[in-house]
Amino acid sequence: MGKIKEIWQQIIVKDDEVERYEEDQANSKYGGVGNVLKSILNGNWLTWDMISRQRILILLIAILVIGYIDNRYRSEQERAKVARLQKEVISKRYEDLEVSAHLVEMSRQSHVIERLKEYNSQLRESNTPAVRLDD
Repeated sequence: MGKIKEIWQQIIVKDDEVERYEEDQANSKYGGVGNVLKSILNGNWLTWDMISRQRILILLIAILVIGYIDNRYRSEQERAKVARLQKEVISKRYEDLEVSAHLVEMSRQSHVIERLKEYNSQLRESNTPAVRLDD
């Protein structure tokens, strides 16, 4: 009977130790709301243990931040390129309009005759009216 009593006491002692260990874990620097707040205010949450447990999350956040910065940089480059090309398109439209107006002016019959006279060309204006050919 004495042997059973000793074993029973050892089991009870071990149960008490397990309960105290679980309570200590619950009240440790990361357990419980009050202790979490206390550890944040103390700065204990920045310990190497905490950082090493969260290294994958920290790496993921760093990759996302780098991707965000890269995306922002590329979009700013694209916006600048679009603005530059829009200015160039407007410039080319004005240039096209100017050339077109100059071409219309130069192709008028009066200007063609003046140019022919300037170059002493043998070509002369026709005195016979144009004839329409029917199919």
